Amino acid sequence: MCGIAGYASRQPQPSNQLELMAGALRHRGPDSGGFHQNGSIGLAVRRLRVIDLVTGDQPITSSCSGATIVYNGELYNYRELRAELQARGHDFRTKSDTEVVLHFYEEFGVKEFGRLNGMFAFAIDDPRAGGRMLLARDHLGVKPLYYMTEDDGTIYFASEIKALERAGVVKPQVSRRALAGYLTYGHSTPMVSFFSGVMKLPPAHALSWSHGKVSLERYWNPISAARCWNEDGPTDRDVEELIADSVNRQMIADVPVGVFLSGGVDSSLVAALMRRLGGRTHTYSVGFGDARDELGKAARVAAALGTEHVEIAVSAEDALRAIDDLVEIYDEPFADAAAVPTYVMSLRARQDVTVVLTGEGGDELFGGYRRYLVEQAHKQYSRLPRAAREFARDRVIGAPSLLRRLSTTLRALTEDDRSVRYATWTETFSRNERRRLLGDGDSADAYDIYAATVSELEPIKDDVVAMMAAEVQTWLVDGYLEKVDKATMAASLEARVPLLDPRLVELLLLAPFSEKRAGLQTKIQLRRIAKRYLPAEIARQPKRGFTPPIREWLLTTMRGDVEGLATPDGPLAAVLDAAAIDRIVTEFRAGGARESQVWSLLMLDRWLRNHAAARLTVP
Repeated sequence: MCGIAGYASRQPQPSNQLELMAGALRHRGPDSGGFHQNGSIGLAVRRLRVIDLVTGDQPITSSCSGATIVYNGELYNYRELRAELQARGHDFRTKSDTEVVLHFYEEFGVKEFGRLNGMFAFAIDDPRAGGRMLLARDHLGVKPLYYMTEDDGTIYFASEIKALERAGVVKPQVSRRALAGYLTYGHSTPMVSFFSGVMKLPPAHALSWSHGKVSLERYWNPISAARCWNEDGPTDRDVEELIADSVNRQMIADVPVGVFLSGGVDSSLVAALMRRLGGRTHTYSVGFGDARDELGKAARVAAALGTEHVEIAVSAEDALRAIDDLVEIYDEPFADAAAVPTYVMSLRARQDVTVVLTGEGGDELFGGYRRYLVEQAHKQYSRLPRAAREFARDRVIGAPSLLRRLSTTLRALTEDDRSVRYATWTETFSRNERRRLLGDGDSADAYDIYAATVSELEPIKDDVVAMMAAEVQTWLVDGYLEKVDKATMAASLEARVPLLDPRLVELLLLAPFSEKRAGLQTKIQLRRIAKRYLPAEIARQPKRGFTPPIREWLLTTMRGDVEGLATPDGPLAAVLDAAAIDRIVTEFRAGGARESQVWSLLMLDRWLRNHAAARLTVP
């Protein structure tokens, strides 16, 4: 695992630019660093040694073509591809997966990148094309890659925005559209950043730069690659074999490997397979000392499997200390409170292991979220006159307590536009709430940000299957996967996601939802498989996660911070309406279920304070 950065330009670049960018990424690769400069193209890398500890340092240059690569990630089928490439005449000087990717590119080009089974983001300087740089990101976007272009054709890229900021090529900028996206989704979105001009390279895409011209190519599409099903879905045996093979592949490392164990079926199955395949297994769980604490459930799983288990307790004081770190770690405002325990747990796990496996992706592929069950009602509910649906929706909008969940349900079911409805299920602030915070205007409506992704789902007639496919490409990538990557890499810990093997995505993405649930029970196929490896009561456990008690934190240790959010001369009131902020905070303190909104405002406030010295604009 590594951090990469660089540029391609028709103009000379400052001599220290690569060093500045690499220095900002040292936490992603504390073991070694390297640079490559070839005329207008410069590459930098910081390496965390995981595979081929001796000869695998980067950059790596091919003796065949002279192409040079810097690489972040792991290629899980590199041994098979290496053998294939050797049979085609390629010579290897290292035992690393990085060199396999380089030779694979030489032999097959971008069009075959779909065969690369792994998580990765890499850059290649290819002299054969007379000055060409290629960037690529893995199928599901497990590894991040940011880029920006300038009017003169220069392009900069990095694993994290802080590297671009450190080099002085970008500055933070607060736009209404970025704020609207954050208030909707709780994080930045691919095309709308809190740093002017910075974008995320989309998953399963390669970007080519040549003589100042940039082009994008998609090498894999989960919808077109997914297997189509009629009534039946994949057999338990087929799914089980793929999961086991994925776990087995992702255990490959020359350093110790562990598991993040929440106690739910996803991570428990991963831990069980790892224990069976690899023997000694380290597991890590986090708790908060309250009634919802998952430590007991995770401990029972660990005891049943016989793992070397570590429990980490996170207090409100721990969370308060972690918040300032998180503002730096995520570069942009990030509202998922589970980032706190993930980061604290990563720091502890890194004392024992360099790699952890997680259960990310299980809910999206196997139908684990309760909202999927309710989404099934849309087709029937939409038969009611729209006026009746809107009346029911409007009666509960703005309800301060238990009715907020009903409000979300009615707002979602009232919408016939899929892109609006799918966003409504998970949005932090409703459209009306965003408009009160931002003021009236089209820029307060961020539902169209993922409209292009949702439009690809038009042929899928099952609304729930389409919704799950949409979330795999949006909510999962920009929320959960970014959360895990940034929190773990801040601790120099590599996180792997075996349930998101592209082969599993292709097998399961379009499988009928009816095969994934029974009544109100979700993920039934995964639970049936888990029963072969875990005690039945563990396999039946409802969805678990590292969800912190943010309401208690906000009302106690963080009370002063919450009270300061609506300060008229504070940074938050400079970009959002102070009266609207005050209303949210007041309702929360009076018992309203607005803790996720207050947390979101708190993280935005901290980000604004952290970037107070920078020029902030609200165009």
